Amino acid sequence: MQLRYLIWSDNFLPLERIMKLKPYQRANHFPGMIEICRKDLLTKNFSRMQKAEPDEYNFMPNTWILPQEFGYFSNYARKLYRQGCNACFIQKPANGAMGHG
Repeated sequence: MQLRYLIWSDNFLPLERIMKLKPYQRANHFPGMIEICRKDLLTKNFSRMQKAEPDEYNFMPNTWILPQEFGYFSNYARKLYRQGCNACFIQKPANGAMGHG
């Protein structure tokens, strides 16, 4: 009998399969992980947690989902400019990985 400790998949495993895993088994994908793996959804969820628990979720830099939050971003950039801050911003696509986002 062969023991499998790690299940490696390119896609998430169905919940039925996850429920059948033994306590010592692990999988690299799981249902709902898109909520933390896509940059736009992670930002949305993190912002929600920041509003609920600001003291606990104060470690992520200011982040905006563009183009939806372009107004907020523009206001922030103008504020920094007026303060004499030479800011640099990083733009990343929502669904990129491995050097492609």
